[in-house]
Amino acid sequence: MRLLPVAVCVGAASVLGAKLAVRFGTKQVVALGLALVTGFYAWVALSIDLTTSYAVIAAQMVVYGVGLGFTMSPATESIMGAVAKEKAGAGSAVNDATRLLEAPWASP
Repeated sequence: MRLLPVAVCVGAASVLGAKLAVRFGTKQVVALGLALVTGFYAWVALSIDLTTSYAVIAAQMVVYGVGLGFTMSPATESIMGAVAKEKAGAGSAVNDATRLLEAPWASP
């Protein structure tokens, strides 16, 4: 339950990120998502200690979830849209590699 903020935000931002990519372009949306993830890491690195409240941690998870969501859908579309059908396996492998870079805690 405590991880719910990040899960909900990844799901919602994935849908929104795909729509924003159509309107503004994949590069801009992915760059925004990566900037949010970078902001998340900076925020955590500079602010977390033993007295940090769950409200602050939940807010950080929201930033992280939105950043991941904005990055995942447009990046997947970009990668899979750039490969021929017979190279879909290689495209999928590249997509999986981007997931590992986006979410270092994720496992394949």
